[in-house]
Amino acid sequence: MVITLVFSTDARGFALPATVVASVLRRTQARVIVKIYTRGVSAESFRSGRLEVEFRRCDGEVGGIYSQHVSEAVFDRLRIIRDETEWDRVLIMDHDMLALCDLAEYFAEPFGESLLMSRLFDKGNTLGFHLRNRGGLPEDWLQAADHPLFFMGPMMNLVAMRREGIWERLLEAHTAIGQDDRVALAAACGGRVRGVAAKWNLVPKWDGSLMHPDGEQWNPELQWRNGVPEGLVHWTGPLKPWFRNSKAWRADLWDSEACDWEQLRAGRWEKPLAVEVKPDSLFRARALLRRGWRVQVRDFDREEAVSYPDFAFANGEDGTGRSEEMELLRFGPEALPSPFDSLSDSVALEGPRTRGDMAAMRAMGFLGEARIRRDRWAAGGPHPKVLSYGDPGGAFAVAHDEDCYLSRMEQHRKPVSPPDESDPWSGEDDGEAQTLIEVLAEPLADRMAATGAILVFGPGRPLRKLARRFPKANLIGVEHDVGRWRQVKHALRDLANVEVHHASLDPTLPWYDLSGVAVPELDCVIVAGRGGESSRINGNGWMSVLGLLKPGALVLLCDQEKADGTADEVAWTEAGCETLRKDGTVRLLAFSKSNERDRRHPGCGKIRKKDGLADVVYVMTTLGCPESLAGLRTNWERFGCDYVVLPPLSPHPSNIRWEEMRGIDASQRTDALRGDHVVEAIGERMGGIAALERFVASGAETALICRDDCRWKPRAAEMAGAAARQLPEEWDLLYFSAPRGAIHLPFATRLTRMRGARLCTAILWQRTTALDLLPELRACDCEFDIFLERSHTRLNAFCAVPMPAYQATTHRNHIPSHEQPSQS
Repeated sequence: MVITLVFSTDARGFALPATVVASVLRRTQARVIVKIYTRGVSAESFRSGRLEVEFRRCDGEVGGIYSQHVSEAVFDRLRIIRDETEWDRVLIMDHDMLALCDLAEYFAEPFGESLLMSRLFDKGNTLGFHLRNRGGLPEDWLQAADHPLFFMGPMMNLVAMRREGIWERLLEAHTAIGQDDRVALAAACGGRVRGVAAKWNLVPKWDGSLMHPDGEQWNPELQWRNGVPEGLVHWTGPLKPWFRNSKAWRADLWDSEACDWEQLRAGRWEKPLAVEVKPDSLFRARALLRRGWRVQVRDFDREEAVSYPDFAFANGEDGTGRSEEMELLRFGPEALPSPFDSLSDSVALEGPRTRGDMAAMRAMGFLGEARIRRDRWAAGGPHPKVLSYGDPGGAFAVAHDEDCYLSRMEQHRKPVSPPDESDPWSGEDDGEAQTLIEVLAEPLADRMAATGAILVFGPGRPLRKLARRFPKANLIGVEHDVGRWRQVKHALRDLANVEVHHASLDPTLPWYDLSGVAVPELDCVIVAGRGGESSRINGNGWMSVLGLLKPGALVLLCDQEKADGTADEVAWTEAGCETLRKDGTVRLLAFSKSNERDRRHPGCGKIRKKDGLADVVYVMTTLGCPESLAGLRTNWERFGCDYVVLPPLSPHPSNIRWEEMRGIDASQRTDALRGDHVVEAIGERMGGIAALERFVASGAETALICRDDCRWKPRAAEMAGAAARQLPEEWDLLYFSAPRGAIHLPFATRLTRMRGARLCTAILWQRTTALDLLPELRACDCEFDIFLERSHTRLNAFCAVPMPAYQATTHRNHIPSHEQPSQS
C-alpha cells in the first residue's frame, strides 16, 4: 500500500503541511509519497524511511476568485493531473487538515466509474446552486449546473483523468467560469463524483462541532477514540487551529501533532510514549504533549476536558502495566509503584518523597538514581535516556521541587558521586586527545588570538590539553550527561581558563538548552566524543553556533565515522565551511563569513552592522501619554540608537465597523466593550500597519519597531546584538521582549524559538516578512500582537535570551470613554 498526497502552498503556509504529513505517518504503516507545489519559496526534496517528499516550484499566474484566507496557490495542486504519470490516484490535502485515522483504508476504496471520491454536500447543493449569487454558469457550461458539489479536497482517479484529458478540460472550465479550484474541477469532471463516508472530511464548522453539548454523536457511524473522532478533520474557513489561543474547534489538537520539515527530513515523526500515574495536575502532561510525546494519564480523578488521539485517560486502572513502547513512566506525589514484575525498568517519582518511599523503591531493585531540579529542565521534564544514573549510597528523601528518576537496569548501576579525586585526563599518552591537539595546534596558532574562545561539545580530554597549549584562551565545555559533567568539572577544577557547563540534550528538544550559558564570539568549535550522538538525537541543531563564529574560525568534528557523521560534515560545508583536513574519524573545517547564506539573505548581513542593530528604527506612540515619551527619550539615550517617533493613530468610535473588531480578544467581555479597549486595540493595529508600510517604503532590509512603553535594560545593545548574530539564514521576527509564560523552545545560546507570544514591545522585522504579513494585517479583525501571535506557527519567530527590553508600566487610560460601536 502506498499513500500518495499532494499539497500546494505559498511562503505563508509552507511550514504547515509538515504537521499534516506527520499526522498521516503516525497512524499508518504504509509508504507515504508527498508532492508539494510551492510559490515564492523552495526546498530540497528528500527521502526518509517510508516517507518521500518532492517540492515543485510553480510561479505561473493563475486567475479566478478565491476565499480571503487563501491565495491562487491552491490551484497549483491540480497540476498533479498533468504532471504525475505514474500514480493511479492521489488525495488532495489542505494545510488545515489532520489525519486522526489510518488513510490506508481510504486508499483502498474503489472508484468504480467515478473520476473523484469525496464527501458530498446535501442533496440539492449543486454547482448551479452554489453559483446562483455569483453570476451563474456561462452558457457553454450550463450542463454542469446539476453536478454535485463536494468537500475539498477529493481523492482523484488519475488513471481515468489522464485517459479522458481532464487537465485540458479543467483549464477550459477555470478560464470560462473564473471561480475557485473546486468549481472548475467539479465542472470538468462532469459530475462523476462518488460520495464517501463523513469520516473522510469532518468539518467542525459545518458538523455542529462534531458532537452535541449533551455528548451524543451527531453521526452514529463515526468512531471515537479518547474523545476525538477517528477521521480526517478539516478546519475549513478563516479560523485556523495553528493560531495561538485560536477560537477554532479543538485547536489544541494541532498543537499535539505539530511537526516541521526538518523533523520529517530527519525521520523524527514518531512520538515517544509517556504514562503519568496520579499526577497532581496536567501541566507536565500537556507540556510533554506540545513537545511531541504521546501521553496517557491514569488514575486522574479530576474532570477536565482534555482529550487527544494519543492523550488517553484510564481512570481506575492500575497504571503500572508495562508497555514495550513506554519511554517514561512517572508517578505523582500521591502515588507509589507496587512491586509488580510488570513494572517498567525505569520510573520517575515526583517529589516530595519520604525516606521510606525511597527505601521501598530500592527494595524493589531500583538501585540507579538520578535527581533533577524541575526548574532546570524543559517543561515536562527530561527523557530518561539523557540522564546518568548512580547509586546514592542511601535512601534519601526527595524535595518538593525535585523529581527522582530510578532505574534497575545493569548499565545504570554505576557510581557517579562523589567524583573520583584523580584526574582521568591527566596522562600525556592519551591517543584521542593527542590527535585532536595535533590537528588543531598549528591552525589555531595561526588563526586565533592569544585570548580567543573555544567551545567544546562533549568535553573532557581535549579541554586539559587545549588549556595547556593555549593558557590565555577562554575554553567553554558543554555536557548533557550529568555524571560526566560532574567528573569533567571536578577533574578540571584547577584550570582558571576553563568553564564546564551542564545543558540538557533531549530527543524531544531541537538542541542543547544553553539559555544559561554565556558564550562569546568563537575562534573554534569542537564536537568531540558525543558529536555523533548529538547529531542522531537532535539533527544539526548545534550548527546554530554559526552566528557566533569569527571569520576564519575552526570547526573540528570528531567520531565522523559514527552516527552518520558524513551528513554532519556536509551540513557544515553547505553552511560556509571549507574542509581543511581529514584524519581518520576527525574532520577540520574553516568558516568564512562571506558565504552564500549572507549573499542570499542580505538582511542577515544588515543585522551584523557595527553602527546599529537595524536599518531603520520606528517607535509607535499612543495619544496623550507624555510620561511614556519622556521615559522613552531618557531610556533610549542609554541604548544609543537613532529612532523615528511615529504619530499616534486612533479611530473615532463611530467609524469602527463590527468587522474590524469582532476578533478582538476582549470583544466578547462586557466590561471591555464598555471601556476603551476596542478603540485602543484598533488604534494600535493602525499604528503597526503604518509603521510596516513606512518600513517597506523606505527600501530598508530590516527594521526595529517598538512601542513607546519599551524600556531597555542595562547592556541591552550588547544583548540584542548577540541574539541577532545567532539568527539562522531563514528568520522572520526577533522579539526582544515576550511573556515568560509563552512557549520558548531552546534554539541557540542567545535565542529561543517562539510558539505563540503576545507583546509588540520591541520586534526586529525582516523586509520579506513585512511584505508577506501586511495584506493579512490590513484585513484582520483582532489586536496587532494577537495577529502576530497567531502567525508564529508559520513564521520563523525567535526571542532574545536574555531579553534586553521590557514593557514599562504607564498610565494608559488616555482615551476618553466612548460609546462602543454596535454589531450592526
